[in-house]
Amino acid sequence: MFAVHKTAINATQGYKSGGIHTTNLIGNFDPSQGIASTHWNNQAASNALRRFNGITHNNSAPHNFEFDGTNDFLGQASSGYGGTAFNINIGNAFTTLVWFKHNNRTSYPCNVKVDNNNRFYLQVQSDEDVRLWIEAGGSDRFWTMNEFRSLITSGTWYYIGVSHDGSGKWKVYLNGGFLFSTFDTPYDSDAGNLMDPVGSGPLEIGRRNVSSAAYSGSGTKIGKIHVYDTQLTDSQIRRNFLASNDKYDARIYGANYTA
Repeated sequence: MFAVHKTAINATQGYKSGGIHTTNLIGNFDPSQGIASTHWNNQAASNALRRFNGITHNNSAPHNFEFDGTNDFLGQASSGYGGTAFNINIGNAFTTLVWFKHNNRTSYPCNVKVDNNNRFYLQVQSDEDVRLWIEAGGSDRFWTMNEFRSLITSGTWYYIGVSHDGSGKWKVYLNGGFLFSTFDTPYDSDAGNLMDPVGSGPLEIGRRNVSSAAYSGSGTKIGKIHVYDTQLTDSQIRRNFLASNDKYDARIYGANYTA
């Protein structure tokens, strides 16, 4: 079962806070800091995201990474390419939030793959639908939030994210507003079991890591990334949005991003 909470979107209107929420912050990727030719260093820990296939870094405000729509993405670091990988345990509580600029093409703001049977990814389609995909035990399900077509437009920055409480409740956020929730652990009616992905895997930005890989469309951009090893509250996520947005009275529509 899921629900859409449009009314909560209005709560994002307000003023900047003093800064983002820092308790339980395990991933703080700032595109104006920690940039190397092969990787992007985490400002919160000694690990990194690897720059695959020559992804472009735009080194002027707003700082960002830009996808070519062919095969570049950010993902698992390794020796010679940033060292230690940045992993997320998707069976436990976590929150992943990403600033991204939509470009009227399908994009993949965040993806974690443990193995072929345990993963999730967030997808923004070319028609502005938002989808959350979850796979566990060899079965997958997705939830389409087509109510958000009126909220996402090409050429605009958005702060999008997904959280999990560690017990089957998933939430999707846009610009600090609580948009979607599964109230119960997703259930696979075919297999007759609950869909609880388990294990730890590397965070990827810009790729759907399944048997047939797909990549974020040309011109899609990624800015700051914030990751926590807990499910943030609605107010904490709203604080992050307001703290990393450059307008003091930022609304959900047409939010500006700065780094």
